[in-house]
Amino acid sequence: MRRNLYAFAISIFLISLFFLVQTIQLPGSSEVSTLIGPRFWPLILVVSLIFLSLSLLIGTFISNKREENNISEEAKPDQLIDRYGAEGSKSNAYDQRFITKHRHWILLVVTILYTFLMNIIGYLFATIIFIAICSIVLGMGKKIHVLITLVSGVVLIVVVFDQLLNIPLP
Repeated sequence: MRRNLYAFAISIFLISLFFLVQTIQLPGSSEVSTLIGPRFWPLILVVSLIFLSLSLLIGTFISNKREENNISEEAKPDQLIDRYGAEGSKSNAYDQRFITKHRHWILLVVTILYTFLMNIIGYLFATIIFIAICSIVLGMGKKIHVLITLVSGVVLIVVVFDQLLNIPLP
């Protein structure tokens, strides 16, 4: 399993370097008449991809070293502990296991519903609902974190598309 993660991280890093070279060749903002040139967004994505692939590589290396040294403690099977350290009930643990096991199907259904809801209630409101559900399904447990993600996501969408790029939201 670790070899697969190493191979994945290294391949993503190498692919990102290839696209970084391609992105650098795009015209910058000084070469076009807009505030943000065609190089800006791809450059942010490629640099983020490089950073994330290096983070995965380092995280996998550290995790591998911990497993070799038996630093991490194994949880007792009788005691159910969630990711924040609070003891949970058996029904809550069953719900979490069900969501974790079928997470990809839940996200697929939510994404399909999101595309239909956009036409009915509008892009911004459908996006708020979509971000909230996806955050919860992907394991964001605290309500304040979901709220912060919602607010920052909506503000980012409005500022980037409506204000910065002058693309009207549907």
